[in-house]
Amino acid sequence: YKRLTAIMDYTELGSGFKIAMRDLEIRGAGNVLGREQHGHMEKVGYDMYCKLLAEVIGELNGRETVEKTETEMKIELSSGIPDDFISGEDRIKLYREIAAAESAEDVVRLTDSVKEMCGTVPEETVNLMNISYMRNMARKLGATTVLCARRGAGIRFASSDAFKNRAILFATSQAHGEMMISESQNAVIVKRNDRSIRSKFELVKEFLESATSFSEMEEN
Repeated sequence: YKRLTAIMDYTELGSGFKIAMRDLEIRGAGNVLGREQHGHMEKVGYDMYCKLLAEVIGELNGRETVEKTETEMKIELSSGIPDDFISGEDRIKLYREIAAAESAEDVVRLTDSVKEMCGTVPEETVNLMNISYMRNMARKLGATTVLCARRGAGIRFASSDAFKNRAILFATSQAHGEMMISESQNAVIVKRNDRSIRSKFELVKEFLESATSFSEMEEN
């Protein structure tokens, strides 16, 4: 019944992809290496499904899987891809590219690419690119949460051991007194809570960029 309803709902030209995606949600992604149909992609999301699939394939190929910290982003800025901006397969491809952004250059390249293809990039989509980029930096530093909200802003870690990391100490010193370490909260926080959310967002992004650059310099 659900599959028939999907076919009835998507009747316009080019709806084949939408029907296929809906069918995947209804029946489950299945076992790629077998015949079973189980597991629902919609329960973990497309991006997470792709990551899990890549990890399993890597394990089967003998590659060692490195456990990564999952970082929760609590950002009170509008972010996403508007429904009327990009749709279909291009939309899913863009979400994947955004999720993979690991540098400021990636964000610039993505923005230019989308602008060339679709025109002016919506502010919420640029926000999404930066949030994804920040998440990837924060994850490498072992952060559990990145917060930018009216009530405050900062980066929380699993424990105060994070403050033994020279990159975090360096980034704090480079914040010119705008951010400070709070060992009681296992966090680096923005001092002035009267700043706008956008201002806090930029401060946190600059902090992460500074810490990441220091880490990469030490590795090299």
